[in-house]
Amino acid sequence: MSGAAGATETTGAATTVGWTELWPEGAASPEWSHSGAAVLSDGRFLFAEPGGQALIALDETTGEATRVETPTQVGHGLTVSSVEGREIVWIADPGDDSGGRILRFDWTTGSVAAMPDPLTLDGGLADDDPRLALPFRPTSTAVVETPGPHFGELWVADGYGRSLVHRFGVDGSVLTIDGPDTGVAFDCPHGIAVDTRAQEPRIVVADRLHSRLVFLDLEGRAVGVVTDETVAGSAAMRRPSSLAQRGSRILVTDLVGALLSVSPEGRIAEVLPSSVDDERPGWPNALDASGATVRPPLVEGHLNSPHGIAVGPAGQVYLTEWLLGGRQLRLDLEPPA
Repeated sequence: MSGAAGATETTGAATTVGWTELWPEGAASPEWSHSGAAVLSDGRFLFAEPGGQALIALDETTGEATRVETPTQVGHGLTVSSVEGREIVWIADPGDDSGGRILRFDWTTGSVAAMPDPLTLDGGLADDDPRLALPFRPTSTAVVETPGPHFGELWVADGYGRSLVHRFGVDGSVLTIDGPDTGVAFDCPHGIAVDTRAQEPRIVVADRLHSRLVFLDLEGRAVGVVTDETVAGSAAMRRPSSLAQRGSRILVTDLVGALLSVSPEGRIAEVLPSSVDDERPGWPNALDASGATVRPPLVEGHLNSPHGIAVGPAGQVYLTEWLLGGRQLRLDLEPPA
């Protein structure tokens, strides 16, 4: 059983934020939390247990936390879809230096199937491309649920391995994209999501080490790039990590302590500004007197290392943080525009 650790209200640069810490039991864990975030069809908040080998489905109404074991090393990216007429949780598990995989987890039956390494199906790279020697280490997935010819397609960001983006077609085809039509190839495409704000859906990629968002059409062609220099007066965007659409805005977790909002015009605003020194010893954790890595002191109303993000049916925002024991948060913002 789990309730909320407390609720407060704080004022960010762009909006008033209601702040509630969820599932405080995780804070006692000595394991790293590197979790994504998702919301099940029944409204439960889904995230990975510290250590990465199980999922937690949290019912805020009852406080019940259901633990489901998964054959994963890291429950890094989580996406829920229902395009097959049943609830599927897609898990991006980057594994370790030897490689990771994408798992298709049927939430109703518990059956699990692993997707193939996309480069075993697609000849999208030249035979001498050095990325072929790198492992597949996926970090995020997205599923197209808009009716049309691309309905049901699975998009995968390989952020920790080859820095590629892949589209799995429902016909078994695979398209591989590395971003050169934006002027520079991807470098840690960490997060990926479907953007339905325009007439035609697009894919948005958080290209972390280039500090930018890249927008693709559903054929994989680049149609836009957003940085903190795209629109004058935008807030800084340093390490964009995960993405979720809320109304007419794309929410972005910036790993260096901020939550950002991106307008259709590409203007970046702070929902919660960063107050983090990412050069402090041990960040995102801390070091004790002996030099050992320990969980850092966390301040209510201030983010430390925001990682996963999802939006609930009433517009509530769920976040996970990357650190020992993790931290799960619910943020209640002004109604979405």
